[in-house]
Amino acid sequence: MQMPGGAKSAAGCLQPPWSAGCHPGPHAPVRSGTSGVAVLHSVLNVAYATHRDLTASCMKGWRAVQLPGAALRLGLGLGLPGVCSLGLSLVWVESVAEGLIADPTAQDLMAGAMVITTAVFWLVGLWALAGLRDRDAPTAVEWRGAWRRLLRGNPWRDSDAGSEALRRFLVSVVFFQAGVAAVITLAAIYAQQAMGFGMAQTIALLLVVNVTASLGAAIFGWLQDRLGHRRSLTGALLLWIVMVLVAAFGETVASFWVAANLAGLAMGASQSGARAVVGLLTPLEHQAEAFGDWGVAVNLAAVLGPLVYGITTWVTQNDHRLAILVTGLFFVVGLVLLRRVPFPQEGH
Repeated sequence: MQMPGGAKSAAGCLQPPWSAGCHPGPHAPVRSGTSGVAVLHSVLNVAYATHRDLTASCMKGWRAVQLPGAALRLGLGLGLPGVCSLGLSLVWVESVAEGLIADPTAQDLMAGAMVITTAVFWLVGLWALAGLRDRDAPTAVEWRGAWRRLLRGNPWRDSDAGSEALRRFLVSVVFFQAGVAAVITLAAIYAQQAMGFGMAQTIALLLVVNVTASLGAAIFGWLQDRLGHRRSLTGALLLWIVMVLVAAFGETVASFWVAANLAGLAMGASQSGARAVVGLLTPLEHQAEAFGDWGVAVNLAAVLGPLVYGITTWVTQNDHRLAILVTGLFFVVGLVLLRRVPFPQEGH
């Protein structure tokens, strides 16, 4: 893939990858509404993180998870809303927008896609609230000590060996999920700036990646039940490392599509596999708290990964090849730390 020599504004200054333009001078105008958008974005992220952790904590109690073919159904089902929203957004960008808006701008197209995505997930959320029932009785766990237990590395009992296993696993999650977060955050930007993709091509790319992520979750879920958690997660992280090498040294659009689909398979595998490990290492009465701790690790990684990628491209004047290789180090470190996690079935 041919990397850009450096994104520059009209003034000609080199931009850090996390900025929207050059650093403003003392008399530069400040855009109105920025703080409001930041507040809304923060609210949306809190809502997303909360639903993600609560959904994950509910899955161990579902009997349907134990039925034949459950991994396939869950993998495909969890990816279905994303695939639907991306498919509808692609239709909006390619066909509908021009019929409703005269000369639609990129902002118009993006606004329509966001409305479509919101509507799809709103409908799915309403269906879940109406159709699903809480299967677990409230526990007597004292919630006020949750942060102290997390920081001490003892989520439930000081004497429980599973507590140490979970602590080690969450440290591994911070590292390999930092690599995942960097890829997810920057894939669309890289596709547009480095590969020259338009908005429709980028949405189509994300649509295909979501399909492969659903398949990856299903396939690796099946493998995880048969090969064990350590081996299946190790395979997922090795797949991430292969993806990084293809992305860093590939020269063609075809190689970019290969890397993107490898990322989709690895993303579905590693994220679903990590949830399964948290459930394995956690007593049923502590599921919600443990998945909250997992959410803290994932959100920390969401800051760490893109930040390191951004600093690398800034310092190296937009050397994306080096930045993606640095991102690959997160997967290597996560893989090493994963080897130190004492899984119960291994007799530790």
